[in-house]
Amino acid sequence: MLPNKGINKISELKTSFTHSWVEPDFIKSSLKSFTFSSLCKALGPFKLRGYSFENIFTMLLSLPFLGIETVNSMYNHYLIELATIKKDVFYRMKNNPGTCWRVILWLFACKFRNVINDKSKQDGGSPRCFIVDDSTLPKSGRLIEKVSYVWDHVLRRSILGFKLLVAGYWDGTSFIPLDFSLHREKGKNKERPYGLKKKYYKKQHRTRREKGSHSYDRSKEVDNSKIETAINMFRRTISQGFKVDYALMDSWFTCEAFIDAVKRVKNQTVHLIGMYSTPKTLFNYRTRQLTHSQIRNTLGKPKRCRKLHLHYQEASVEYKGYSLKLFYSKQGANGKWHVILTTDTDISFIKMIEIYQIRWTLEVFFYAKLMIM
Repeated sequence: MLPNKGINKISELKTSFTHSWVEPDFIKSSLKSFTFSSLCKALGPFKLRGYSFENIFTMLLSLPFLGIETVNSMYNHYLIELATIKKDVFYRMKNNPGTCWRVILWLFACKFRNVINDKSKQDGGSPRCFIVDDSTLPKSGRLIEKVSYVWDHVLRRSILGFKLLVAGYWDGTSFIPLDFSLHREKGKNKERPYGLKKKYYKKQHRTRREKGSHSYDRSKEVDNSKIETAINMFRRTISQGFKVDYALMDSWFTCEAFIDAVKRVKNQTVHLIGMYSTPKTLFNYRTRQLTHSQIRNTLGKPKRCRKLHLHYQEASVEYKGYSLKLFYSKQGANGKWHVILTTDTDISFIKMIEIYQIRWTLEVFFYAKLMIM
């Protein structure tokens, strides 16, 4: 519970912290619960000389809590009085092609899972969920390496930046970020590659990277399909031993490939729940091949859920050999129909909505990221 119930924005939380709470020494002592020192030993090869990886990384972890956006702005803050490390040390570590930030995040996620001792799944409790979604990451420089114009679904226009793809895990109590990637969008206009004028695209910064290095793999990942990358994140989650009951996603990621990935999990039962919007997909419904709109038109009068104040319909269908369930819901008699697809054919409408709402924990994570930045 927040000590100050008057807080309206996440960014206001930093006013509730004392300086001692956000100093590196305090954060370093708090990280003992993650056995941070032993974790840093595994990361030691990323930093071969000079200051230890642990000290530098602890300083960087302090910055968001202080509302400091960059290493450069840190040197205008009171925190610099505590530091003997020059800014080039931070830049060298951040730009080190041998630093695998994906591994670092996974180490933290696995440590957190071990700290809570995998007690999040209780009988009748909240299900454990894998959640994936993307968000825009705005930038201001057209010459930034691999930057492009990307479509912002909130603003309904293209903005300069990247698409940030994040996979997270809901353990029944808390949200844990697991994996991330950056992506750009090529666009359809050949005269404006990646939405940029050719003169800017040609002047973009380009770095020669050693093939096989982590930075090389990341630079190639920028042009990978977000769906393919998200599926790889899901597979890594399962391979790392995370117990998943449901994979939650919006309409962009709900597709045959993800259904196939979920169904191929062998050591546990995982179901998919996702928004669905592809209008031309044909489902096998009562021996007929119909689109989801055509199926809805055959279902008759919708039911009313008084608990959720929604009208809904449901239909069991077959698709490419998979048994699926389609739920249709809308607010009010004249509301717009939304389609949700699930591989759990035994789930009820109310239970499905309650589980799907867990996906918004990732939206809160994106909001917190924007407030800190």
